Amino acid sequence: INNPSISSGREQTISGYMNIAGDLWIDGQNTYHVNHLKGGTLDVQGNVTIDTVDTTSAGTTNIVLTGTASQIIETTNNGEHIGASIVIAKTSGAATLSGALSINTSGQDLIFTGGTLDLNGHNLTVNDQFIVGSGTTLRLTGDETISGGPDVVYPTSTVWYDDSAGTDTMLNIPYGNLIIGSTGSAVFDLPSSITLSGALTISGGTLDATASNYDITVSSGSWLQTGGVFTARSGTVNLTDSADSLTLTAS
Repeated sequence: INNPSISSGREQTISGYMNIAGDLWIDGQNTYHVNHLKGGTLDVQGNVTIDTVDTTSAGTTNIVLTGTASQIIETTNNGEHIGASIVIAKTSGAATLSGALSINTSGQDLIFTGGTLDLNGHNLTVNDQFIVGSGTTLRLTGDETISGGPDVVYPTSTVWYDDSAGTDTMLNIPYGNLIIGSTGSAVFDLPSSITLSGALTISGGTLDATASNYDITVSSGSWLQTGGVFTARSGTVNLTDSADSLTLTAS
């Protein structure tokens, strides 16, 4: 089906797997919000708009984003997620937040298995599991508040910081590939000594080991600097794989 709008204000049950070729709009309603959507899975190719005044309840329907082009996840009013979990399973393109997203009912997950998830400077809350899967890219400015994860970060995933200004402290998580790609002059502070299972790329902005002199270990990848600045202070860079390389094409 194309571009459905779910807003009847009654409990509705989804049977099986429903493919939505266009956009999905969910209105949680003010009176009949509890378990508004139950069962099944909505596979959405377009944008998703979640419009609800409820801050307490959610249903049991999963939402899966599989579009090959860019998709927007838009939340209005309180913007609570009405389904059970959100799965991002894109073969290409990015799913981008246009506002804060709260997946905060017990057992709700954010499972990321394909494409790019761009937080776009907006806060994210996940009640249960937040999984950044193999080959995916989590893109963020670095000044968002992320509550509840990521709990699992696959070693072949990429985390990309792109803030344009200011100073941000990076997430204290395991990293696969890491990109420091400010579009301006942002400084990204290490949260602790970190180990990467993939490559480190610095293309813009500053990566700062801070006054704590944190170390960086690249265990199975390369260090590539094509722009920006690395402020090592008294920290140590360890390239521990014999196949690793250090490529500096800018200072």
